[in-house]
Amino acid sequence: MDSPFFSTIIEANHVNKKEDLFTAFRLTEEDEKEMRALARDERIRKRIAKSIAPSIYGHEDIKTILALSLFGGVSKDLNRKLRIRGDINVLLLAVPTLEGGAFILADKGTCLIDELDKMNDSDRTSIHEAMEQHWQSISISKAGIVTTLQARSSCQSYSWTVLPSPSSRTLN
Repeated sequence: MDSPFFSTIIEANHVNKKEDLFTAFRLTEEDEKEMRALARDERIRKRIAKSIAPSIYGHEDIKTILALSLFGGVSKDLNRKLRIRGDINVLLLAVPTLEGGAFILADKGTCLIDELDKMNDSDRTSIHEAMEQHWQSISISKAGIVTTLQARSSCQSYSWTVLPSPSSRTLN
């Protein structure tokens, strides 16, 4: 029986990651000393949080959450049997798109999703798949190719909430 799916095979002698800005980046001894000094600072969490959107007054709790998400947690591998993910996901709701592919592109980084409420259900399901499962991957089935791609990303999502008007509320 013929299958509509084809195996994907890639053979390479050398692979260069395109536009990888961090491959040439190296920390100097001076950088390392400065980071260690900052790590000993008791107020470092507050200083980092205050550096996020400094023109917006207040909201220290939200800024702290965003900073923690950007820095991420530490994943753990317990006896090579159980892996605990270290990524922190954030959902902010405010009063007044994106596809699952962005989560894959943000692998080992942070995926920012604006207007989560306007995202179609299939994309939202793909993103939930990566956020909920400890192996952090997204299953893709396009053009006869079925595969699973890594999506080891933190996620910061933003959405508008719609509150009912005061005239539509009833008191019992």
